[in-house]
Amino acid sequence: MVDGMADLKSSKDINFGIVGTGYMAQEYVEVIKSLKIKKTISVLGSSFLKSNSFIKKHDLDYAAKSISDLKNKFNVNFLIICVREEKLYQLVDKIIKYNWKCLCEKPLGYNFNQTNKIVSKLKKNNIKNFFIGLNRRSYFSTRSAIKILKKDSFKKKRKIEIIDQENLEYQKKIGTNKKVINNFMFVNSIHLIDYTNIFCRGNIKRIETLSPYKGNIPHVVSKIIYFTSGDECIYKCYWNLEARWSITIKSGKSFIKLKPLEKIFSNYKLKKSSTDKKLKKWDKIYKPGLKFQLIEFLKNNQTLLLTPEMYLSLAKRIKKIYS
Repeated sequence: MVDGMADLKSSKDINFGIVGTGYMAQEYVEVIKSLKIKKTISVLGSSFLKSNSFIKKHDLDYAAKSISDLKNKFNVNFLIICVREEKLYQLVDKIIKYNWKCLCEKPLGYNFNQTNKIVSKLKKNNIKNFFIGLNRRSYFSTRSAIKILKKDSFKKKRKIEIIDQENLEYQKKIGTNKKVINNFMFVNSIHLIDYTNIFCRGNIKRIETLSPYKGNIPHVVSKIIYFTSGDECIYKCYWNLEARWSITIKSGKSFIKLKPLEKIFSNYKLKKSSTDKKLKKWDKIYKPGLKFQLIEFLKNNQTLLLTPEMYLSLAKRIKKIYS
């Protein structure tokens, strides 16, 4: 049994509320339904028609007409937010008056200014139980890499290469908001840049620009990020060009490679426990990292989740890299 699951089973009923009816809402529903706990699932979409259609399609409990419905009619105590990037700022005003524990899908704002405003609003209203999920932190591969990096062979200077890729033309085709497209490094590259927090030690000392960001044309952003620990990170993002997300970490003769990010290759082998095997299996059945992330959220284990302040710090790092 995964650590903490027994505590969940013995806990009181959990009433989930999901705001949103898109792709990520569907992924969360699959994970929630797999939990062997007493629960209800209520959904609030952009219209009651969408909410009702969603609960019928996924065999859920309640369709809400408003935020107040989630609280007053369905007694929601855990709220999962999966709304479009440009809709979040207005939603925050409606949820801060309720004492919910919230898990918000990234991004927390579609650009740095939006993120700053949202974090300021949460801080001003003394909201404590609001967390942001970046599911790649919860990948089996990411957690395995963190364990390997604790070994002596990785205590020396590390050289990390991060390969990012973003397709803005595709975002245009599917109707993504123009404001979101113009700030896509804050919306999606955030996953890759977050790996600099996970794998690179120390603070950023300086950034060397080899090739700058040039907007919505095919090009490669290339930066060398130097850390106070001595670690160096080469960050490359292929904008409107073919590439595959990957991470490579080298220290002396030791290496770790995540390519694709869900898979780990290394010349140092970790012995898998029964828990490791279960978590790896979850990453194949559900959206990778999502089930473990949700369980950690329910257990109040914040090690894999970001507080608003942590998220703002990450947004500042993105701004610095792309300036």
